Formats: sequence, C-alpha cells, structure tokens
Amino acid sequence: MGRNYVFSAAPVCVLVLCGGCLLGPDYTSPANQEGFPAEFSERVDDVGSTSLDKAWWESFGDPVLERLVNEGAGSNLSVRQAYSRVVQARLAVAETGADLWPSLDASASVSRTERRHAGTPSDTMYGASLDAGWEPDLFGGLRRGLEVSLAEYEAAGYSLADARLSVCSEIASGYIELRRLQEEYVIACSNLQISVEMHKIEKSRSAAGMSTAMDENAAMAQELSAEAQLPELESQIKVRQYALEVLTGRYPGELADVLSASAPVPVPKVIPESVPSEMLRRRPDIRIAEAGLHAAVASIGVAEADRFPRLTITGNLGASADSLSSWSAIPKTFGFGPALSVPLFYGGRLKTRVRMAEEAAEEASLAYTEKVVSAVSEVESALCSLGMERGRGRLLEEALGYSQRAMNASFLLYENGECEYSDVLGRVQTYLSAQQSVLDNRASISTQAVALYKAVGGLELPDDAAGVPENGTPGESGQGNAEANEST
Repeated sequence: MGRNYVFSAAPVCVLVLCGGCLLGPDYTSPANQEGFPAEFSERVDDVGSTSLDKAWWESFGDPVLERLVNEGAGSNLSVRQAYSRVVQARLAVAETGADLWPSLDASASVSRTERRHAGTPSDTMYGASLDAGWEPDLFGGLRRGLEVSLAEYEAAGYSLADARLSVCSEIASGYIELRRLQEEYVIACSNLQISVEMHKIEKSRSAAGMSTAMDENAAMAQELSAEAQLPELESQIKVRQYALEVLTGRYPGELADVLSASAPVPVPKVIPESVPSEMLRRRPDIRIAEAGLHAAVASIGVAEADRFPRLTITGNLGASADSLSSWSAIPKTFGFGPALSVPLFYGGRLKTRVRMAEEAAEEASLAYTEKVVSAVSEVESALCSLGMERGRGRLLEEALGYSQRAMNASFLLYENGECEYSDVLGRVQTYLSAQQSVLDNRASISTQAVALYKAVGGLELPDDAAGVPENGTPGESGQGNAEANEST
C-alpha cells in the first residue's frame, strides 16, 4: 500500500532559471525538534509479543473483518470524496506552477463598416495580434506560492490517509460490536432456554404441591422477560449490519449473507506490549498539521514579496489591413519592453498582511504541537485501557467458572426440593451476568486494540505522503501525476 508523490519537474527548472531571491523564512520541519517522549509510560503486561510488522486488521485473524476493511478503504464514500480533494489539490499545483511560465495570447478580428451615403463603399478591416508576457520571480513570491500549493497538496494526501484510517477503524469497531451483539443474542437464547426449563420444573413442583403459585408465576414472568429481550437484540444487530454496509460504500442488505451468520468476537492475536514513540510521526493528522504549518510559513514569503517591485516583460506583434490579398503589403507592428510596478503607499496594508501571515504561522505551529500532545495522550490512554481490560478479563473468566459451578449445584438442589426457586434464580442471574461481563470484556479488549492501532497512525501508513491512485480508484496506490505533469 505504499504511496508516493511525483510532482512535475517543469516548475523546478523554472525556479533555477528565474534566479532571484526568496523572501520570507525557509520552512524547517518541527518533527526533529518536537518533544516526542522517548517511550510511553503505559505498557501492556504479559502479551507475549511486541510485533508491529503487519496490517493491524490482520492481527484479528478474521477473514470477514479483513474483507470489510479492505472494501471500506477503497469504496467508502467519504474516502472517495477525500480522494477527489487530492486530485483537486494536485491540479492546483499545476495551475500555480503555470504562473512561473511566460504567457502567450493570439487574437484575430474582422470588422465591417457600412456607409449611409449612396455610392460610398463599405470598409472591411482585418486584424491579428500575438501578445506575450512574463513576470520574472525576482523576490520569490511566485515560488513561495507554489510552495504553499505543494504543502496543501501534501495535506490533502494525508487527509486521504486520515479518512481511510478513520473509516477502517470505524469498520473494525462496528464489526466487533456486531459480533458482540450476536454473542449476546446467543446468551439471551440460552437464558430463555434455562427459563423455560425452570418454568417446567416449577410447574411440576407446583402440581406435586412442592411450591406455591407465586413461584410458578415468577417462573412464567422470568420466561417471558427472557423472550422479550430477543427482538430488541435482533433490531440492534440489523442496525449494526446496515451501518457496516454503508461504511463499505454499499446499500443496506447487500452484505447480509456475510454478516448475518453469528460469529465470535474477534480478538487480536498480536497485541504490542508498547509502541515506539517515533510511530507518532506517521499519524496522518500530525502530518496534516505539519503540512499546514509549511503552507503558513511559505505564505509569509508571498506576503513579503508583495511589498517589493514587480517586473513584467511584455511583447506584442500585430498586423491590420483592409485586404488579405498581399501579406507583404500589410502594415505590421512590433513592441517589446519591460514594465516596473513599485508599491509606494498602501496605508500599511502590505506590512499588515505580513504580520497576519506571521501570526497564522504561529497559530499553525501551536496547532501542530497540540496534535502531538493529543496523540501522545491517545496512545497512553489506549495502552492503559488495554492493559487494564486484559487484567480484568482474567478475573472475570475465573468468576465465570465459579458462578457456573454454583448454578449447576443449585439446579441439583432445586430438582431435589432442597432449595427455593428464588435461590436458583439468583444463581442463574449471577451466571448470566458473568457471561455478559466476559463477553463485554473481550469486545472491549478488541475495541481498545483498534483504538491503539489508530492512535499510532495505523501500521501500513507510509512515512512519505499518501499519494494519489493512478487508476482513479481511492483504494489503490500509484503515482497518478501524469495529468499534473502534462498540465504544467
């Protein structure tokens, strides 16, 4: 899934030929200056692996999840919109780069003048002209403008990567929730079966005079309550299925054959004990903020250049005649010369624009730092939650075993008439609650693992830009810069 940028070489050649100076500060990446922590304080104990060498969705070992994530990365409508914005930004680079080249216009005209007086012939005039113009980039304003466009293109590429990561994470979390609901439905069906059996036993005991009508009514109420849980869960399962289908760019119902069959909650086979802090630099939102900072710094140079003289070189070749019979006899004109425009007085407007650009760059720098701090917090929180849930899961599994043994023992006593219905019901409820807690814990571990992988920017996002697909499909990688090169 590697992606790259291939910009047109033509603007670079023009930069060399134009010469001139570059006003404004040169951009320096804050990535090597920002205080990323040497390591995170939170760790996940006893995981048995620190591997981060493959796509995070593959660590769950679930083919359906892998299919959904791969489809969503390419077909989700938000991702496709983000791809379109990348294409627009790429074309904007070509448009901005064209300002560095000379312009050439050609025109032709014909006019006819009718006379009111009788016997006066009409006049027909033919004209043609060729106009050329070029503005040498003496103080780097145009080059800084191209630098802004390139940075915005880079930001659009990382926005595409960010959209993919967000969609894939949302699909994974939604899929985990779907499987949790399906397992909860199985637990609810088991609860109903237990309630039916208890109701049968209570009816037999009541017929034998071993219990009261109150207990039989309570058993019936318990059975009906257990049955009433099923429609609500079925509705939640359907809603979750529809949401997953929309995330993959499909209409609701198109993946029913894949999602309807119940399956266990997927648990990641690989959970990192910790993650290197350098991985934060690959997060798309951090790279977007850095590209925004780059554009803001380059904009200072654009504002600075507006305060200095502008030189324009123009040329004109024209011809006009009342007949096209003889080209050599047609009068021709030729003009060539420079024009210098010097800003003298704008009431402080140009200097104010420079100050505004400097403040915008300061704001972008603070926004970048905020993204870094937030990213560190998200990783620490994900590691903490994941570690806590794993430790909690071991206790819940042990509690489930004890509650199951207690429930089985209470059934034997109940069938022999050695305990009351309320005692058995309490043991059953404890067992079902323990089952639900174990299920919720497994789902929480998987969800927190997804949050961790998202917090570090995903494992397959490259260190360079996100790139633009060559074939126009957002899910594939490639150059996709032939149009930009040709246009430039």
